[in-house]
Amino acid sequence: MDIIPVEITVTCGSSEEARRIGQMMVEAELAACAQHWEITSCYRWHGQVIEEPEWLLLLKSQQRHFESICEAIRSVHAYDLPAIVMMPIVGTAPGYTNWLRTETNGSAGSVD
Repeated sequence: MDIIPVEITVTCGSSEEARRIGQMMVEAELAACAQHWEITSCYRWHGQVIEEPEWLLLLKSQQRHFESICEAIRSVHAYDLPAIVMMPIVGTAPGYTNWLRTETNGSAGSVD
């Protein structure tokens, strides 16, 4: 079965939240890998410009898991409207797509 590899970004309010969500996605086999790091975000929210630290969570997955990932993240995320964005990967190194398929096609696939 052909897959469409994607990267999904999520902004989180803390390192702990990003770590917890990333681990949840990997354990549920919805993502093969999760990485997070601190960023500074500037955005408009309720008419005000806000600049503050956030943590960017990067998930490596398949397009077919996007809706499940969104649903799982929204169920545990602290934000009212978490930024969850999917970007297709247009090319990968040899073996990467097979690894992604193997790590995200398992039987776990659900989140507690």
